[in-house]
Amino acid sequence: MQDINFIKKTNKMRMDILKAPYDPFWGIGSPIDRKALFLNNKKAFYLPYEMFDEHFIKEVSEYKNIQEYVNANFENKDKGFNLTLNKIEAIRRKYDFEYWCFMYHLIRDAETAELVNFKLRLPQRKVWKAVHKLIIANKPIRIIIGKARQWGGSTFANALHRWIQVEIKTNWDSAICGDVEDQAKTIRGMSDELYANYPHGKLSLLPFKGSSKNKIIKERGCLVAVGSMEKPDNLRGNSFKMLHLCIHADTQIPTKDGFVKYAKELIIGDQVITHTGIITIIKNIDKGKPSIING
Repeated sequence: MQDINFIKKTNKMRMDILKAPYDPFWGIGSPIDRKALFLNNKKAFYLPYEMFDEHFIKEVSEYKNIQEYVNANFENKDKGFNLTLNKIEAIRRKYDFEYWCFMYHLIRDAETAELVNFKLRLPQRKVWKAVHKLIIANKPIRIIIGKARQWGGSTFANALHRWIQVEIKTNWDSAICGDVEDQAKTIRGMSDELYANYPHGKLSLLPFKGSSKNKIIKERGCLVAVGSMEKPDNLRGNSFKMLHLCIHADTQIPTKDGFVKYAKELIIGDQVITHTGIITIIKNIDKGKPSIING
């Protein structure tokens, strides 16, 4: 039997990790590589490292801080400061998923049902770290996650897909497929507030060619379709770039080697095939309902 003091020490260590400072606005506590861009002599934004490949960010970073850049390049300091921050922010929206979620993707709090800023939880940040590595390596996202309780996996995947469609890609279609169609519609509805209140240009989620199942972000040309395992025909014939599947544990999944497995039997490393021919992320929503997310 383990010593009680060891158990207490381990518990404290884990609680300290959970309570570690995390501020997506300033970039503090992020799991990805970041570099400081000082606002003034005291405060700094910690921005994704790859942002510094952008010409404007390089130019600003050659100065001691943003304020010194403004002092050297603008006669009207207040106007120049605001223009500079706005330009940095526009670039940051395309590079910093954590920041974008916190600033623009409102979600319903599970306990209060109030709209709150989406601040990634620790397990969500762990997944983001793995996804980010694949994105910057320009590789398909193929990650398998095993978990046995709710931590917001569908919320994370939905936000990731919307970030890509709203900020990075145009004409980049996605689909959500559940055991039943209402499940997929609920996931799609997580982003309703985003479309209604996005401050950087109008976003309209409209029926696509009269369909209530398939909708399109008009200004981006991105389809957000829904379907179900019961009635998959709605999703046939489209070339989806991103796919989020939420399926029952006993759903039979074909594997690349020609065999079939139940979803609950899938393990890390399995290469499985959907009707689109692509698999990227597998996660367990709970012990009874694993789901598969493609990105």
